[in-house]
Amino acid sequence: MVTPLWEPARWNANRVAIIGAGLAGTATAEALTDLGIQCTLFDPAPASGASGNAQGMLYVAPQVDPTPASRFWLQAYEYALVQYQHSPHFHPTGLLTLAESEQDADRLARVLIQLNKPAEQVHWVNAEQASQLLGRAVTQPGLNWPQSGWMAVKDHVSRPMTSVNHQAVAVHSLTLDSDQAWVNGQSFDLAILCNAYAAKRWLPDYLKPRPVRGQISRIQNQEAKQAVCAEGYLTPSDAQGYASFGASFVPNDDQTDLRPDDDAFNQSLMRQLFGQALQGQAGQSRASIRCASPDYLPMVGSLPVHGLWEQALAKLRVDAKWTPSERPHQWQRLMVNIGHGSRGLTSTPLAAAMLGQEITGQTAPCDADLLTHLSPARFLIRALKRGQR
Repeated sequence: MVTPLWEPARWNANRVAIIGAGLAGTATAEALTDLGIQCTLFDPAPASGASGNAQGMLYVAPQVDPTPASRFWLQAYEYALVQYQHSPHFHPTGLLTLAESEQDADRLARVLIQLNKPAEQVHWVNAEQASQLLGRAVTQPGLNWPQSGWMAVKDHVSRPMTSVNHQAVAVHSLTLDSDQAWVNGQSFDLAILCNAYAAKRWLPDYLKPRPVRGQISRIQNQEAKQAVCAEGYLTPSDAQGYASFGASFVPNDDQTDLRPDDDAFNQSLMRQLFGQALQGQAGQSRASIRCASPDYLPMVGSLPVHGLWEQALAKLRVDAKWTPSERPHQWQRLMVNIGHGSRGLTSTPLAAAMLGQEITGQTAPCDADLLTHLSPARFLIRALKRGQR
């Protein structure tokens, strides 16, 4: 457990503006509405970013050591399973995590021991068993997650949310007072940025999200019964008969033009996975921009009043182990829920619940210290300790 150098925010907000109506924004609106908070979603084109993909996998990549990141992703996965179990857009086909090498197989075997979960949640499969589950031949062993599967992501984020006020407009102004946040001239108790890399225009300079371009390819008439991933991934076919596979990963590229080289790369991933390229009628590829944080954990929570914090925590510049006798407690009426990378389907429900705890005090279903590890304040603290502020 880690003790934060700050006092947590507690807002008791009644009216909240949420900027961005993708996975993060809709999960946040749903979680806060369930807590009795009136939410307004601002997005001129919902599901136009990475949350507009036709399919996405509910994916977890636990590590052998229970690091904060590994704990977060596992707990996020387990919470997402609960949240999605009644969704008509979630398909619990199961998911295979296959080893990429003999060394990786040893790692996955150690992960399974560390997880210590019942077989109905995750279990080991050899290559023959994996091939039977998948419905096509593979040569690698790995982990089978029977309760996982894939989501029709665009359909999911476009679902009706009758208790949420959705304004289909872009946010052109965002200003903060000590007692309210103003979005497009409208007054709210809080504003929450859920618009991925587009949030950068509103962020202080110590927060440095980066764009990561990803292009997903689509193909018709695939026989995969389960979602499967190794270095690349393949989903089962959706209602239109198309499966999704890929995906390219290009950091610091914020362009969404379709590139034949990316589709060729995605097929190379399938050759690694199956020994041959996928055969079938190609569908419409899609490129989008994911938002990643420097440490690959999402940024979730309130933003500090950084000028006051820099004064209160100035000694960190010369003594990184120093602990203040009075912890700073000044927060802006601006929160973030960004930096989910390519795993937003897994992480956004729990991140939304963590925001709910910060606003209302109702305990989120995760280890308490994870709120500190995901707080955007962590980057201000690191900058002070490195003499960058």
